[in-house]
Amino acid sequence: RGTRSSGPPPTPLLPGYGAIAQSRVAPRAPRRRRSLNWHRPPTASCGIIERVLLSSSTLQGHRREVDALATSASGACIVSASGKGQMKMWDACSGACVRELEGHAGDVYSLAMTPDGDVIVSGATDGCVKLWDAHTGACVRTYIGHTDTVFSVALSRGGARLVSGSADNCLKLWDTKTGACLRTCKGHKEEVSCVGLSADGTCIVSGSF
Repeated sequence: RGTRSSGPPPTPLLPGYGAIAQSRVAPRAPRRRRSLNWHRPPTASCGIIERVLLSSSTLQGHRREVDALATSASGACIVSASGKGQMKMWDACSGACVRELEGHAGDVYSLAMTPDGDVIVSGATDGCVKLWDAHTGACVRTYIGHTDTVFSVALSRGGARLVSGSADNCLKLWDTKTGACLRTCKGHKEEVSCVGLSADGTCIVSGSF
């Protein structure tokens, strides 16, 4: 019978993906950042993953620290948020800022985007949740109900449902089309710092400080 080798593990078949996994667990420096480091994964062409080296770009333009990020499923579109309500949309291929979203009266701490990149949702210290048209940059709807900072937002896959978590210790489930608050969930004793929503919008998970 053969014996197991005590040498190093085999090299991953797709080195780009191995680099992505390592980047996700690498510790971050505690200092505040005003730029984005964008790592491009291997690209797919005709159903074949091209064996290309992982490349990166730095997207600069925010005047204050970057507090939130979201991307479309394809990674072609990036949205970032900073202090004083500043939000920017970026073209991941060119690194250019293609649009700025304005409307929040406070720092934006949370972002979410539908997989197709058509809709963006944001939450801020003004207690508001806003829904944006990513193609025009227009604020389509403002959801009012939280009494303190909105720390987290999440969308269902189709964008029909939205959940938000706040420093008022509550979660709220919204109908994105009508703007109606469908449910308020209470139970956390501290600020709700993170939320998640299942693809069909029927299951919510949350965490608090």
